[in-house]
Amino acid sequence: MPESAYAPPVTQDLEPTTDASGRTWNRIADFRSGIHTAVAPSRPSGYAQETNTYQCYASTAGSLIGTPRLVSTITRDLDDGAGTLLSEQYRITGLMANGPVYASSGNTTGTNEVHTELIFATEWWMTDSGSILHLDVARYTRNKTSPAWEDIWSRTYTAGTYSAETRPRVCWFVSQRSNPGAPLVSGNQVVGFVYSANARMFPDAASPTSTGTDKLPADAVSDPIALVAPTAVVAHQGRFVIFPLYTTGDGTNQVYISSECAYWTPVNNGSIIDTNLTTYFNVLGGYENASGYGVFQSLTADELFLVKIRGGGLFVSGDLNSPTVRTLPYVRSTGLSFCNGTTTSLGHVYPVDGSGVWLWAGGDTSEHVTAHLRPDFWRPSTLTPTYAVPASQAAATWGWSNTSAATWNELILWPANWMWDTDELGWWKILGPDQPDMSWWATDERGRYAWGAPMGWTTTSNPVAYEFSRDSSATYYSWQGHPLTATIDRETVVNELIVCGQGNGTVRITITCAEDRNNPSITEFTFNEGAGETQKLRRRADIAGTSLVYRIESFGSDHDDSLGSYDPTATVGAPTVHWVDYASTAGNQIANL
Repeated sequence: MPESAYAPPVTQDLEPTTDASGRTWNRIADFRSGIHTAVAPSRPSGYAQETNTYQCYASTAGSLIGTPRLVSTITRDLDDGAGTLLSEQYRITGLMANGPVYASSGNTTGTNEVHTELIFATEWWMTDSGSILHLDVARYTRNKTSPAWEDIWSRTYTAGTYSAETRPRVCWFVSQRSNPGAPLVSGNQVVGFVYSANARMFPDAASPTSTGTDKLPADAVSDPIALVAPTAVVAHQGRFVIFPLYTTGDGTNQVYISSECAYWTPVNNGSIIDTNLTTYFNVLGGYENASGYGVFQSLTADELFLVKIRGGGLFVSGDLNSPTVRTLPYVRSTGLSFCNGTTTSLGHVYPVDGSGVWLWAGGDTSEHVTAHLRPDFWRPSTLTPTYAVPASQAAATWGWSNTSAATWNELILWPANWMWDTDELGWWKILGPDQPDMSWWATDERGRYAWGAPMGWTTTSNPVAYEFSRDSSATYYSWQGHPLTATIDRETVVNELIVCGQGNGTVRITITCAEDRNNPSITEFTFNEGAGETQKLRRRADIAGTSLVYRIESFGSDHDDSLGSYDPTATVGAPTVHWVDYASTAGNQIANL
């Protein structure tokens, strides 16, 4: 792996020691490198495989600890009329966490009196009276007892025919202020969204205490402008900056469609287009490679960062009405990644189609921070729901969908349940393989909660979101290393283990060899934290073979092992594993035949 300031640490194993019996003692102690999937002939013992590594990550000291725990799920009984669902699911097409907000009645008091509302965008097709497309934006007020769900905006399209091969639309959310009546006076906090050419803001400044929306410029219904179709939005310099689709001919029966034009509102006034503009199709710069943008991100009041689908990026500084634009041809383009990424303490990170995750921290280039992981690792692993759907509904065949990432203090949450620790730079999985892949992420203003949402749902029993808490850790986790380098070509006998850990529960060590992966050595250690002290427990093991693989599983004392990675009733965090020692005797080296 190339040298990088943003790459996981290359951990060094401790020097082995020999006891009086002639056995060699080795230690697995530093887990900070996280998951590595790139093929390599050897790795330090703390490198994890993607297989069987989930719901854990490394502390700053290198110990193995549980990820923030999945504490609850959210469901929704969508009022969809009397028709039959045509699409394979109610598709979640956008997610935002907005807050803090306060409720005067029906609220939870105390710490949770500060509410975070989740705003969902949803799309589905019904056979109400033909093939009808429904678009919906609603909010879930998690600490308000009634109503928990409130509709903000909806629209139906009666023209068109449902096709499972049509990619779901995407809804962009931003938070901004707007005061159309007195732009020089601080305005209401509003949520602006652009959704399939509809451009709205909530609440309506004229009636901010009710559930309703007002238009943004060129909204498809309230303010339609010929040929203008809003497709993305950024909050920048106190303005809504909207990127419409722009279509130009390309010979016979072909067109170019890009999102490289923009228009914007005045400061603190989302209702109108800026009076300095004479058109809705303004190109900020970078006329070459008119492929459209894959990343739209406001970094500061003076800096707008845009990454093209092809041809590098743009750095726009100064007032939008007279900007300075610098092209960045060496910034890695996004391709069709359909994910805006997120801004972190290290810079803006975003995924690239057919590649991994790249980081731009200023300058002329972006850096690949996942060279040690497989390409497209961050995409949800399935294009169909992870739960059963009616046989009459076709599988989703549209290809990759839109997704989102979110910053959660030092943890960065990615689609497909991945998590990047920007303190220790390791990549991990926040959920086990028996849980759905998350397509969308949002976090609260306190850094206390995070919410992941799958691609969609089919019935009221399927969660529309999963809530994670920093106040508690996973009640079960699993870590599995790569084959130990010293054992790849030499028969090795392991007969004793020492685990240093802390907590209340069980740590299970499973060792397998290449000769018989189905007949492992399994050893369990029971920890009882008591006054919080660290314990060292010693047990016998029994395995002999080559290419030894170690798996560490940790269970909280009330976790039901039969339920897999998630026990909804368990509350005791899985014990921390500081290190594992193993006594081994090396045998003959394998000879080539």
